[in-house]
Amino acid sequence: MKRTKCLVFILFLILFSCISLSGCAVQSDASINDTEDVADLSETAGNEAGIDYDKAYASLIAEWKSALNDYKSGNFAENSMLSFSFYDMGDSNSVKAYYALYDIDGNGTPELILRKTNSYEDIIAYIFSIKDGKAINIFGYDAIGDLREVPWSRDGASAILSNGLIDSMDGDYAIYRIADDGCSVTQVASKEPYDYPDEASLAEAEWRYRINGEQVKYGFYVQYLKELGYTIDGDNASAIIDWVNIK
Repeated sequence: MKRTKCLVFILFLILFSCISLSGCAVQSDASINDTEDVADLSETAGNEAGIDYDKAYASLIAEWKSALNDYKSGNFAENSMLSFSFYDMGDSNSVKAYYALYDIDGNGTPELILRKTNSYEDIIAYIFSIKDGKAINIFGYDAIGDLREVPWSRDGASAILSNGLIDSMDGDYAIYRIADDGCSVTQVASKEPYDYPDEASLAEAEWRYRINGEQVKYGFYVQYLKELGYTIDGDNASAIIDWVNIK
């Protein structure tokens, strides 16, 4: 009798263990399915919140094409939103305009970059981003907010670097980057010549150096830029951008 009771008890323990293990297995499978559902929902939300950037920038691209055609025809419309001119007129037959959608700061939103060239100059003129589903100018405007070109010079234009910096040293002696909000540009470093009579003697000028608007010593200026991935008078890698030729 005792032996029978022991066998029944053992069978009860085995049955209880099986039920417990089965319950764990079901719970584990449910957790996996929940994870997959979360991933699917995340992807769906991303798609629903997605923007057709080609469409969002379409009117600006059309305006850039119009500015190119006006320039070639000699018809400079006063109400044109985007300026199209050069320091050196050069050969009008060599004038070209380009645009590119490229994520400069790596935040997932591609900026619209407008570029123009002729025989002597290669210029990044404007940079736009998207805010609340609409295109906004983030680089290429004056003190009161009106559109103007990105700082540039005869030596070339602002360069978009692979590290996300915008190099305007050949323009207004400054380095920029897109701010954390993705909708504005901040000047992170600049230099200013002083104590020289004219442009011809610029090489003899003294220089002031600034980081985030504060004047600093040259050594700090160099080190700060180095930490950002920028080498003074060095070979700073340009971003690889697929330009679309506007015709």
